[in-house]
Amino acid sequence: MFGEYDTKYREFDFNLGNGTRIQYTAYGREISLVLTNGGRAQNWTLEPSEAEDVLRRTSGDRHVVLLLKLEVTGTAPAVGAGALLINTRIVEYEIRGHGNVRLGNVVVK
Repeated sequence: MFGEYDTKYREFDFNLGNGTRIQYTAYGREISLVLTNGGRAQNWTLEPSEAEDVLRRTSGDRHVVLLLKLEVTGTAPAVGAGALLINTRIVEYEIRGHGNVRLGNVVVK
């Protein structure tokens, strides 16, 4: 979900931060992807006319899917049955709305 458009900075923000975790289970093991640059990746910069177009295309619905391209930067050994922690850096992501409509793309620097 993205927030209100900030006219000063010309961006929408996502609720991402350094240390944000994406958790899932694979092969019976808990995995936790740790986003090490979530704070840097949280901004979706758009011109005001582009922001209006996004809101028009989503009918004002701010719930979207982010397709993340991640780079693994390191791992920490799992302790006992605890989750395997994998540190990652967001390289870029695509924003998709309902019906898999592509709304935008962000390259994280």
